Amino acid sequence: MRVSLSRFGTGIVATLILALLLDSSSAYAADEANSSAGITVYSDMNYIALEGEYSGLQIALVPYYDGEKSHRKILFRSAGPFLDPPLLLDAVEEGKTLKIVVPQGNELAGAWTLTLKGNLIEAVGPGAHLKYSLKKISVR
Repeated sequence: MRVSLSRFGTGIVATLILALLLDSSSAYAADEANSSAGITVYSDMNYIALEGEYSGLQIALVPYYDGEKSHRKILFRSAGPFLDPPLLLDAVEEGKTLKIVVPQGNELAGAWTLTLKGNLIEAVGPGAHLKYSLKKISVR
């Protein structure tokens, strides 16, 4: 089958393809207009260029709906001296506080409390010995 486009038709097709390629619209959750798909990222991650090493913690709040209720999972990523694989963890929500458990095998294993304070998350690890203040960052 042979399809031919007039000069006018070719221009329209090219314009449509260009529009689709340049479209930067994203899906947003109603309460998280600053982040694609409602994912909010908080970070206290540092890169030490002289040593080529990372240090710190990143947490992403990942919203989802189970058909009955909205929930959040936590994407937990630590580093030191290298970036550790991210962990997708269940969270128990109590107001502005989220409780998670990092599994054994991770150097930051144990119960964590994450407290939302505006553009910050105060993350307190096992035994309150580990504390991070993570700032909200843009994912765009």
